Amino acid sequence: MKILLALAVLAVSPATAEADCACGAWLLTESVVEGQPSIVIEMSCATKAPKLVIEDPSGKPAKVTLTATHGGQGSTQYVFQPERPLAPGKHTVVAGGQPPKHVLTVVAAPPNAAPATWSSAPSVTSQTQTEFGCGPAKSVMVTAGSAASLAYVELVDDGSKRRSAGYVRVKNGELSIGHGMCGGAFELVKARSYTAAITLLAPERGTSASSKTVSFKYSP
Repeated sequence: MKILLALAVLAVSPATAEADCACGAWLLTESVVEGQPSIVIEMSCATKAPKLVIEDPSGKPAKVTLTATHGGQGSTQYVFQPERPLAPGKHTVVAGGQPPKHVLTVVAAPPNAAPATWSSAPSVTSQTQTEFGCGPAKSVMVTAGSAASLAYVELVDDGSKRRSAGYVRVKNGELSIGHGMCGGAFELVKARSYTAAITLLAPERGTSASSKTVSFKYSP
């Protein structure tokens, strides 16, 4: 599958999901390069792709095209792309006609953009399963370095060969594979073994790093 380099992601943040299981979409990344970046919306309670509206600073809307869909655990990611280039500035994004409005910062393409690079091979640093009233939150933390803000993850259950894919944020040099109390990109089952192919992305620079794999047994 083609990896989308310059993109904005709207997704349910784990912290927000733990606090409130209301349906909706949440901004995950806030800055992308100018042009036609891909926009990923992760929504809970959605049965179909939402109508996505992007307005430039003057209020002029940009039409978008749905390019991919990634099903998750209790949520779905929808990938859109503007049909015309987005110029630098503060843009407004609304998903499905529902508040809140999200501010998307489009920046000028740097002349010599530093690539999103791996500082070392990815490795698992921790595994958790936390029980909440609405269900368990599951997470496997993987090192990702500090040169990327986003990652595209393709996860394979080594036993069943079931495949899933989605985008996750890179924070403090790590990324989380799993889901929150109310949903997320990946389902994990105790005692099963997985292999994750991870591609690092820097949407604010429009660059990416080559894919690397990490294997683990989910044993929180």
